[in-house]
Amino acid sequence: MTADSVVLLRDPQWKRTVHGRPTDAVAGIITEVQRCKDDDKRLT
Repeated sequence: MTADSVVLLRDPQWKRTVHGRPTDAVAGIITEVQRCKDDDKRLT
């Protein structure tokens, strides 16, 4: 599956390690366009 858009919010002053790797990421935003109504996905 792929996303339409992904934005990674970073803060170079806030360094930490996640799963053994250094990162300055503080949050991520993932968006996906819904082209039609799907009642099976109404609550997701």
